[in-house]
Amino acid sequence: MKRIKSVLDKAAQNADCNRELTGIESEALERFKKHDDEIDDIIVQVIDDLDLLKEKAKNIGTAIDRNKELIDKAKTHADKTEAKIITANTKIKELIQQFSAPSKFCLYVVLVIIIVGLIMVLYNQIKGF
Repeated sequence: MKRIKSVLDKAAQNADCNRELTGIESEALERFKKHDDEIDDIIVQVIDDLDLLKEKAKNIGTAIDRNKELIDKAKTHADKTEAKIITANTKIKELIQQFSAPSKFCLYVVLVIIIVGLIMVLYNQIKGF
């Protein structure tokens, strides 16, 4: 744009040296200058919009980095929790095998006593209403 303007300015200077510009030439030169100014305004607006987009992109990048850190922490926490669950599950399986293997009678007696106790508690609560 500036190149066209400088060429037109040089042409106008050369024209001034040799001859006067005609009305049509003057009008054309003014239209070119006006058009050049409009293009410059549009370019400035585009640059401002690009700066705004750049800032938004930086903010999005920062948010992505923060989310990545949070996801990594959550994954680490989930891995630790999974390890604890596996350990607890293994211990429960061992306890079940230990109590149910040789004599299931003892386990069944304890369960029956607990169930009878729960039934009595429920009966007393219902009777109290």
